[in-house]
Amino acid sequence: MKFHLGKIPETDFKPDEKWKPLREPGPIVMQLCAIPIGAIVAFAVGSGWSLILHQVPQIHVTGHAAIAVPLMFLISIPLVIIVHEFIHALFHPHCGRTDESAVGLWPSRLVFYAMFTGEHSRDRFLAILIAPFFLISLLPLAFFSCFPTPLGTIAAHLAAFCSTFNALAACGDLFGVALLLCQVPRGAITRNQGWRTFWKRRAPDS
Repeated sequence: MKFHLGKIPETDFKPDEKWKPLREPGPIVMQLCAIPIGAIVAFAVGSGWSLILHQVPQIHVTGHAAIAVPLMFLISIPLVIIVHEFIHALFHPHCGRTDESAVGLWPSRLVFYAMFTGEHSRDRFLAILIAPFFLISLLPLAFFSCFPTPLGTIAAHLAAFCSTFNALAACGDLFGVALLLCQVPRGAITRNQGWRTFWKRRAPDS
């Protein structure tokens, strides 16, 4: 796995006529389109957590805890982002343990990313995109709905915060899932060149 700072790196991949470009906006327009989706999904996830947290005693902190608890919530934001991207990479071919996997930050576009520069199926691409949302946002929500107070009050509220924040942060992933489902047939092969995504139909004998 490689670590990259700057725009999403390009490779020597040169798509021929078999490869069709995915109709997708640039990074800034994508963010503007995706944020409303993330806001709606985060509201839905947060609403689910509000029902769970009604069963959990409210937090009452004093003394040093009055500083430590908000600081813990603040630190959780970059940690969620980092874990989010590494989960993407974990679902790459070979679990991200090749030079074709990269995790990076594009500061000028406010984009964190994990990308795979080789070929993979559309279904794997969908799994890569949806995995952080499922594992960080939905799985804890399902777990705490069954066991509201297994780790204590602060843990429940922290899980709710991370889960809801990740749902908002996954807005680009969810937007990408919609694009793939609408444009790319099942069984197709996908590949990225920088920001852009290309796809082609799988050969009959592959």
